[in-house]
Order: sequence, then structure tokens, then C-alpha cells
Amino acid sequence: IETALAEAGIPFRVRGARFFDEQVVKETLMLLRGAQSQDPEANGALSLDVVIRERFAWSSKPPESAPDRHVWTLLNSLVTIARDLPAQATVASLVKNLTEHAERDSEPAISAVTLSTIHGAKGLEWDRVFIIGMSEGLLPLSLASTEAAVAEERRLAYVGITRAGRSLTMSWAQQQGAQSARRAPSRFLASV
Repeated sequence: IETALAEAGIPFRVRGARFFDEQVVKETLMLLRGAQSQDPEANGALSLDVVIRERFAWSSKPPESAPDRHVWTLLNSLVTIARDLPAQATVASLVKNLTEHAERDSEPAISAVTLSTIHGAKGLEWDRVFIIGMSEGLLPLSLASTEAAVAEERRLAYVGITRAGRSLTMSWAQQQGAQSARRAPSRFLASV
């Protein structure tokens, strides 16, 4: 999915790791702290620009490949935060702002498709939700062999279904590849 989104030029983020726990974000914040120690009154947006261009070869044009696209999306979010500050904001105020966001665990709004497991989506909601893999053997898992295990899988499907604020699309595939076994639609689709 990541590769297909990257090839289509659609920004995405993978839910699971928190924004400020992402390695590229932590490294950028560390480099900004270094810039702050050298000149705390330097312009924040310009300091960020120098750091991410030199360290990550960031440009305003998103890259084609999926892993690079994910890094670009994270860095672009930092650029957006810096641009939202007053034009005269210093690197010290940018570092302070980012540190406060991290301490509050308040992630910036990222204009991108969010990829998530159903488990990772608990408690969240999006306008549009696409649940893929609604096939027997995937949801419910083939390992769910008891009534209790199938009931737990049904609760998991319910969590996914109820994440949709405005629209929900569910899909299943008869086969993953030419060599894979054929699958039937999930029994949970009949009760939606």
C-alpha cells in the first residue's frame, strides 16, 4: 500500500509510532537544539530549512519512493509548524514550540492518508475509512477457531467499522497472488 501511494504521489503516514518518536523528527529536533546553542536568535524557519536540507536533502518536492516519501511527509510537517510561527520567530522559540508539542503528545495535523491497523485505530475517527482484507482467514483470522475467538475478531471488525465519520469502504480479495489460496469474503460483511 505504501508503494502504491508513493507511486501515485499521495502523501501518507503510518500510524503506530508517535510523530515525535519518529527517528527523523527526533534527529531534527536534536540538530535544531545544536543550532540554538550556536545562535538562539537565528530565524527558526531558516534554521530548520538549513538543518533538513543539509542532513536529509529535503526539498519542497516530495520524493517518489515510499520510505523517502514517509520521511518527507514528517519533515514537511515540521516545516509547516515553523511556517505557522510568526516570521520573526527564533530557533529558540521553534525548539520550545516543538518541545511543548512533544511533551503534550500533540501531533501536528498532517495532510496525508493514514495507514493503520485496526488495533491502532481504537479511539480515533476519520472522515473516510477503507478497511482492506475483509476475507475469511484475515478477518476473522484463520487462527480464531473457537466461538470466543471469532467473537473477539467480530469486536475488532466493529472497531474498524466505527472509525468512519462520513464514509466506509470495505474490500476483500479472492486471491493475494497467483500462487496463493482462494479466499471467501469475510462472514462479517454479511452483517454490515
